[in-house]
Amino acid sequence: MSSIRQNILQQEISQDMMERESEVGIFVLLNQQPSGFIQKGTEKMPEPIELMNPGKKSILTRSAYARPLKGGKKGFERVKIRYLASSTKIHIDEQVDEGAVENPVDDRIEFTNGQIVVAAEGSGVGMLNFMRHDSRNALGKDRIKSVEPVYTEIFPEKEKVEDNEEVFAQAEAVVYINKLIISKTVKGVEYEEDRLNALARLFNVVADTPAGKISGLIANAKIAPADFLKKAKEYEQSIVIDISHAVALGLISLEGTKASYVGTQEIITTYSDKLSTDQKTQKLAAFFTTKEGEHHYKKFVIELNDKKEKNI
Repeated sequence: MSSIRQNILQQEISQDMMERESEVGIFVLLNQQPSGFIQKGTEKMPEPIELMNPGKKSILTRSAYARPLKGGKKGFERVKIRYLASSTKIHIDEQVDEGAVENPVDDRIEFTNGQIVVAAEGSGVGMLNFMRHDSRNALGKDRIKSVEPVYTEIFPEKEKVEDNEEVFAQAEAVVYINKLIISKTVKGVEYEEDRLNALARLFNVVADTPAGKISGLIANAKIAPADFLKKAKEYEQSIVIDISHAVALGLISLEGTKASYVGTQEIITTYSDKLSTDQKTQKLAAFFTTKEGEHHYKKFVIELNDKKEKNI
């Protein structure tokens, strides 16, 4: 596909997404402090990503807010709410009525490196509604004032951007993210899902669909676009460089439809044979950042370091 056609396609898809993209909420913990530790997978970056303390924080999925009394009466009543991944409702009586039940594994709200990005789709509908009513949210709707705030929502869309460099960085970040969209046909939209999922995990985007993850990443990028681009590109590029070294040293092969170790023929992952070498490299790099590929990457790093030492 020509670069001109690619640009036109991206513009068409971007316009289509603007018409139907998910509502997104961005929440950050209050009183964050640098931890002194580096985020896993970013160690080889020129400027590794420093984790904040606490690196991960789960908040209770039960809370309450203050609702004005009915009938014109003065005062408020305390309304209990709960987040369930299986329900879009947050009021407990409504959840009971629809038969939704608790699931300790799925009913989690976890901040990573101080933030969470929630797209209003699937389980995210209830999560976003819950967090916007939660009294621990400093900007929560009808929050109970006596409850100490733990986190707050930020609204990058409302920030007036006057710096031209910031405007250009935002545009570049959106283009970078939209390149994760491969094609748009009558059958739907095709995404580079491995790369998309890896970036969604890196920036802690909670979404059920690729379109929701795209929306979450774009919303995240608008907070600090230059910083977003730097983290995203370096995170992906550091692994790409390692793969290129491994191919040059004869450790792995990307020939045909699989990435495999040259000596043992052990298959790491498979892909379409229509991809170029660069595309296969990007695919393998994205696979290494997935949960499925994590143990493969650990072995790969060990094998690569051994190979480098033997070639010194």
